[in-house]
Amino acid sequence: MPPDTSKTAPTPNVVASAARKPDGPTLTGSLSSIVESFDRLFAPFQHVVLAVSGGADSLALLHLCLAWRRLRLRAGSLAQPCTFSVVTVDHALRTESAAEAAFVANGCAALGVEHTTLTWTDTKPAGGVQAAARQARYSMLSDHLRARALPAIATAHTADDQAETLLMRLARGSGVDGLAAIRPVTTLQGGGTLLRPLLDVRKPALVEYLSTGGVCWTEDPSNRQPEFERVRVRQALAAMHAAGFALDAIALARSARRAARASAALDATTAAAWQARGPNAAFSRFGYVTLDWLWLLSHPEEIRLRLLIAVIGAVSGMAGPVSLGQLEALTVAQGWSFPKPGTLHGTVWEHEPADGLRIMREVGRSPLPTAVLQPGQTTVWDRRYEIRAH
Repeated sequence: MPPDTSKTAPTPNVVASAARKPDGPTLTGSLSSIVESFDRLFAPFQHVVLAVSGGADSLALLHLCLAWRRLRLRAGSLAQPCTFSVVTVDHALRTESAAEAAFVANGCAALGVEHTTLTWTDTKPAGGVQAAARQARYSMLSDHLRARALPAIATAHTADDQAETLLMRLARGSGVDGLAAIRPVTTLQGGGTLLRPLLDVRKPALVEYLSTGGVCWTEDPSNRQPEFERVRVRQALAAMHAAGFALDAIALARSARRAARASAALDATTAAAWQARGPNAAFSRFGYVTLDWLWLLSHPEEIRLRLLIAVIGAVSGMAGPVSLGQLEALTVAQGWSFPKPGTLHGTVWEHEPADGLRIMREVGRSPLPTAVLQPGQTTVWDRRYEIRAH
């Protein structure tokens, strides 16, 4: 699957690669898994947007997608010929970022691929820049899909990213869901499917693929700045490797997959418990939930926590996950005694007669959103209610 060679002139921080070899580049030991991953993830979609920053990983994703499509079209194995377009998010955090976005745009033009640049124009926070940039990036990507009525977007997260994320989550004492790290398929908060087809591939293999194909890429200097946690984890992994104790990225990615499998099984068990709840748990049309505490205690501890997390998320309408540590402090740490009235994640807990617990939205914690609908339109309001204009 040789990539097409971009004829774009390099920007100042573009890494020049080797000339194309006559037999084209290869991904030793990874090519078959990439083809299978692309077959599995892209098959349901007629069009997928590729998030391409200009770095080696994302440019490799672009070239691999185009090469995969050619391969499958030649083999006649595509029921529908999936097409691709590219979007680049310019976070406007560095002076070079606009030139890097233009570099990707010019490369896409040479390949005959539609390209769009999205610029983060909001005021940048004083702290937590990477987290804020990530949130803004996915919000803009979701908006891009919705504005164009497109179903899916793919990013170039690799086995190295997966290993780093797993270790970062492990350092925080994450549960099974956190240790599942980066999932291959997720749903964007604003709508649309997020695909990550390269989670089983090492970054060095992608760099080799581009280098052998004569493709240039850009380097983001923030990827070497130790003030960022991910960079420190990456450097620690390199130091451990130099000291003779190597944590294998592929093995760590395998552990994340197994954690994801366990997480999915726990989710299924939780859903079955909720479906069989009968009168022991009920949603009021006014948005609160009543739970029978003894019914909750009849389930294994992990399922209890997941049931509570699901209820809290549905009632509060707040974005972001419920803090497992805070929930455990109210339940596990108290020996699962009947909880005292209190608040958690935008909800208020109050007692009901006969060992009942009422979980309501905390008034004033977050403002209620507005929604403007045309006749016939439907939307989810407050992350809780599906409303339709008649």
